[in-house]
Amino acid sequence: MAPPPYVIPGPKRRHLAASGLTRPAPAAAAAWGFIFALVHAYWAVGGRLGLPADLDLRAHTALFVVDVAAVPLCLLAAAAALTADGRIGRRLAMRWGWIGCVAVAVLCVLHSVPPLSSAVWDALTTSALPETSRERHALYLYEPWWLVGGILFTATAIRTRPKVPES
Repeated sequence: MAPPPYVIPGPKRRHLAASGLTRPAPAAAAAWGFIFALVHAYWAVGGRLGLPADLDLRAHTALFVVDVAAVPLCLLAAAAALTADGRIGRRLAMRWGWIGCVAVAVLCVLHSVPPLSSAVWDALTTSALPETSRERHALYLYEPWWLVGGILFTATAIRTRPKVPES
């Protein structure tokens, strides 16, 4: 007789929940944070891939500062996803991780939805497309990346929501 689909077959049978395979959203959200931190670190040391041709971060002090500050913030976002999932930390840390996931989800959605919805509205009503290299990078690369982060952290917050004790 075959084992149920939620049991990993083998000499040491274990439930999928014990393997962490039932919660891909926190792992994907953490990967999003780590990747974004690496990209910001790459840009901070002078990397050009993924930036518009006419943009030099070192010539724009404010953008450079934001880029450098984004590295630890992205790492904190990744840690929040892992903590909320219970992969690291204990119950109190899981609650703070969940709060961090909610905050990151809100930030990502608020960052991406207004420009994306505005661009879609403009394209539908006026057939206007982004004209400059910076506008194209924002619309086709940066904002969708932020939206993916918002979706992943929202899914993580929903999936890892702390249980309210019954009274």
